[in-house]
Amino acid sequence: MLRRSLPTIVVLLLVVGMSAPALAQPKVDVRELRARLVDLQSRIFKMKSNLGQLGRQVLTDVGTGSRFVLVHRDSIGGYFVLQKVRYFLNGRLIYQQGNERGELTARRVFEVYNGPLPSTRHTLNVEFIYRGNSKVFAYLDGYRYRLKSALTFVAPRGRITTVDVVGHERGGVAVDLQDRPHIRYDVRHAPLLRRSK
Repeated sequence: MLRRSLPTIVVLLLVVGMSAPALAQPKVDVRELRARLVDLQSRIFKMKSNLGQLGRQVLTDVGTGSRFVLVHRDSIGGYFVLQKVRYFLNGRLIYQQGNERGELTARRVFEVYNGPLPSTRHTLNVEFIYRGNSKVFAYLDGYRYRLKSALTFVAPRGRITTVDVVGHERGGVAVDLQDRPHIRYDVRHAPLLRRSK
């Protein structure tokens, strides 16, 4: 019986011996693995920290009882086409849009932001880029007008602060066309209505 199973054992040993390198575990560089683990732990710690800050900010913002509504209005005449808008609140970009596919031309009035805001002083920075557009005054077609403007405002507790940012033409026929694009701010405050429980 041993003689019959001996060739089978030899064949099994040859098969196992041949497949051993394929079954062998790859060599692991412990130092590289440890470095990757430390990097991963560091990234997780940063994410937890950012999440904690965001949570505290949301709780603070909601607890202030003031609201901020930002409305974009493009009221400029046909001599200019709005190409790009950018809105910054307290130094952070909150909205930007180009006009590559006619997005800004199609929506001349829209809400940029509507949410809670701490009851403190804030700064709104706005940047509009207009392109000249005239069949009569051909020199306007090559012009690009970059308007930058800033508004400092206070969001009072228990109130809704609405800021309309209006791109318009200032002056009249006495003002040169290239000097007409302008940004105006219309600020309103209204009581913040609480939902009854």
